[in-house]
Amino acid sequence: MLVINGKYYKYAILSRNEAEEFKAWIPYILISITDPNEPKVTLRYDNNRLDTLYLFFHDVSSPHPYYEFRNLIPFGIQQAKKIIDFVNKYKNKAKLIACNCEAGISRSAGVISAISLILEGKEPDSITKSLLPNTYVKSLILRAYYEIENYDYER
Repeated sequence: MLVINGKYYKYAILSRNEAEEFKAWIPYILISITDPNEPKVTLRYDNNRLDTLYLFFHDVSSPHPYYEFRNLIPFGIQQAKKIIDFVNKYKNKAKLIACNCEAGISRSAGVISAISLILEGKEPDSITKSLLPNTYVKSLILRAYYEIENYDYER
Protein backbone atom coordinates (compact mmCIF):
# COMPACT_ATOMS: atom_id res chain seq x y z
CA MET A 1 0.00 0.00 0.00
CA LEU A 2 1.21 3.44 -0.89
CA VAL A 3 -0.47 6.46 0.72
CA ILE A 4 0.36 9.85 -0.76
CA ASN A 5 -0.32 13.26 0.75
CA GLY A 6 -1.25 15.72 -1.95
CA LYS A 7 -1.91 19.41 -1.47
CA TYR A 8 -5.70 18.95 -1.67
CA TYR A 9 -6.29 15.20 -1.31
CA LYS A 10 -4.73 12.04 0.01
CA TYR A 11 -4.31 9.10 -2.37
CA ALA A 12 -3.98 5.37 -1.72
CA ILE A 13 -2.72 2.76 -4.16
CA LEU A 14 -3.74 -0.72 -3.07
CA SER A 15 -3.49 -4.34 -4.13
CA ARG A 16 -6.59 -6.53 -4.21
CA ASN A 17 -5.75 -8.02 -0.79
CA GLU A 18 -5.07 -4.60 0.72
CA ALA A 19 -8.38 -3.26 -0.65
CA GLU A 20 -10.28 -6.12 0.99
CA GLU A 21 -8.88 -5.09 4.39
CA PHE A 22 -8.72 -1.32 3.81
CA LYS A 23 -10.50 1.01 6.19
CA ALA A 24 -9.95 4.76 6.07
CA TRP A 25 -10.05 7.37 8.77
CA ILE A 26 -11.53 10.08 6.49
CA PRO A 27 -14.25 10.17 3.78
CA TYR A 28 -13.02 8.49 0.61
CA ILE A 29 -13.92 6.93 -2.70
CA LEU A 30 -12.52 3.72 -4.13
CA ILE A 31 -11.87 2.81 -7.76
CA SER A 32 -11.60 -0.96 -7.84
CA ILE A 33 -9.97 -2.59 -10.88
CA THR A 34 -10.22 -6.32 -11.38
CA ASP A 35 -9.17 -8.68 -14.14
CA PRO A 36 -12.28 -9.50 -16.22
CA ASN A 37 -12.09 -13.20 -15.36
CA GLU A 38 -11.91 -12.57 -11.59
CA PRO A 39 -14.73 -11.77 -9.16
CA LYS A 40 -14.92 -8.20 -7.92
CA VAL A 41 -13.19 -7.39 -4.67
CA THR A 42 -15.05 -8.18 -1.46
CA LEU A 43 -14.85 -5.03 0.64
CA ARG A 44 -15.24 -4.63 4.39
CA TYR A 45 -17.96 -2.31 5.57
CA ASP A 46 -16.54 1.17 6.02
CA ASN A 47 -18.81 4.09 6.85
CA ASN A 48 -16.13 6.49 5.52
CA ARG A 49 -16.30 4.98 2.01
CA LEU A 50 -18.65 7.22 0.04
CA ASP A 51 -18.86 4.98 -3.03
CA THR A 52 -16.98 2.42 -5.12
CA LEU A 53 -16.51 2.32 -8.89
CA TYR A 54 -15.87 -1.21 -10.18
CA LEU A 55 -13.96 -1.60 -13.45
CA PHE A 56 -12.83 -4.75 -15.26
CA PHE A 57 -9.88 -4.76 -17.65
CA HIS A 58 -6.52 -6.46 -18.06
CA ASP A 59 -3.14 -4.86 -17.42
CA VAL A 60 -2.10 -4.23 -21.02
CA SER A 61 -0.20 -1.27 -22.41
CA SER A 62 -2.45 -0.50 -25.42
CA PRO A 63 -5.13 -2.05 -27.61
CA HIS A 64 -3.46 -4.47 -30.00
CA PRO A 65 -4.72 -7.34 -32.20
CA TYR A 66 -2.54 -9.70 -30.19
CA TYR A 67 -4.55 -8.95 -27.04
CA GLU A 68 -7.82 -9.60 -28.85
CA PHE A 69 -6.45 -12.94 -30.03
CA ARG A 70 -5.60 -13.80 -26.42
CA ASN A 71 -9.02 -12.53 -25.19
CA LEU A 72 -7.42 -9.74 -23.18
CA ILE A 73 -9.59 -6.71 -22.53
CA PRO A 74 -7.68 -3.40 -22.51
CA PHE A 75 -8.67 -0.20 -20.73
CA GLY A 76 -10.92 2.00 -22.87
CA ILE A 77 -11.94 5.63 -23.20
CA GLN A 78 -15.44 4.94 -21.80
CA GLN A 79 -13.91 3.53 -18.62
CA ALA A 80 -11.63 6.57 -18.43
CA LYS A 81 -14.67 8.85 -18.66
CA LYS A 82 -16.38 6.86 -15.89
CA ILE A 83 -13.37 7.52 -13.67
CA ILE A 84 -13.47 11.25 -14.41
CA ASP A 85 -17.23 11.42 -13.77
CA PHE A 86 -16.86 9.41 -10.55
CA VAL A 87 -14.08 11.63 -9.18
CA ASN A 88 -15.94 14.80 -10.20
CA LYS A 89 -19.08 13.58 -8.43
CA TYR A 90 -17.26 13.15 -5.10
CA LYS A 91 -14.33 15.57 -5.21
CA ASN A 92 -16.06 18.04 -2.87
CA LYS A 93 -16.86 15.33 -0.29
CA ALA A 94 -13.94 12.90 -0.44
CA LYS A 95 -10.65 13.64 1.31
CA LEU A 96 -8.98 10.46 0.04
CA ILE A 97 -9.07 8.83 -3.39
CA ALA A 98 -8.11 5.16 -3.29
CA CYS A 99 -7.57 2.77 -6.18
CA ASN A 100 -6.86 -0.93 -6.22
CA CYS A 101 -5.89 -3.41 -8.88
CA GLU A 102 -4.76 -7.01 -8.56
CA ALA A 103 -1.16 -6.26 -7.51
CA GLY A 104 -1.35 -2.54 -6.70
CA ILE A 105 1.56 -1.72 -8.99
CA SER A 106 0.46 -0.78 -12.51
CA ARG A 107 -3.20 -0.04 -13.25
CA SER A 108 -4.02 1.55 -9.89
CA ALA A 109 -0.80 3.57 -10.03
CA GLY A 110 -1.71 4.79 -13.53
CA VAL A 111 -5.16 5.86 -12.33
CA ILE A 112 -3.87 7.71 -9.27
CA SER A 113 -1.08 9.29 -11.31
CA ALA A 114 -3.62 10.76 -13.76
CA ILE A 115 -6.06 11.84 -11.05
CA SER A 116 -3.32 13.60 -9.08
CA LEU A 117 -2.17 15.40 -12.24
CA ILE A 118 -5.74 16.60 -12.80
CA LEU A 119 -6.54 17.59 -9.21
CA GLU A 120 -3.11 18.66 -7.93
CA GLY A 121 -1.35 19.73 -11.11
CA LYS A 122 1.49 17.26 -10.57
CA GLU A 123 2.29 13.59 -10.29
CA PRO A 124 3.70 12.42 -6.95
CA ASP A 125 7.34 11.33 -7.22
CA SER A 126 6.66 8.37 -4.97
CA ILE A 127 4.50 6.75 -7.67
CA THR A 128 7.18 6.70 -10.34
CA LYS A 129 9.96 5.83 -7.87
CA SER A 130 8.30 2.83 -6.26
CA LEU A 131 5.66 1.57 -8.73
CA LEU A 132 5.21 0.97 -12.47
CA PRO A 133 2.20 3.08 -13.48
CA ASN A 134 0.44 1.89 -16.62
CA THR A 135 1.09 4.85 -18.93
CA TYR A 136 -1.70 3.81 -21.32
CA VAL A 137 -4.27 3.97 -18.49
CA LYS A 138 -2.84 7.30 -17.35
CA SER A 139 -2.89 8.82 -20.86
CA LEU A 140 -6.48 7.70 -21.57
CA ILE A 141 -7.72 9.22 -18.31
CA LEU A 142 -6.00 12.50 -19.15
CA ARG A 143 -7.46 12.39 -22.66
CA ALA A 144 -10.94 11.73 -21.25
CA TYR A 145 -10.56 14.62 -18.84
CA TYR A 146 -9.56 16.99 -21.63
CA GLU A 147 -12.45 15.80 -23.79
CA ILE A 148 -14.97 16.24 -20.97
CA GLU A 149 -13.59 19.68 -20.17
CA ASN A 150 -13.49 20.57 -23.90
CA TYR A 151 -9.84 21.45 -23.55
CA ASP A 152 -7.68 21.51 -26.65
CA TYR A 153 -4.76 19.41 -25.36
CA GLU A 154 -2.94 19.46 -28.71
CA ARG A 155 -2.25 23.20 -28.80
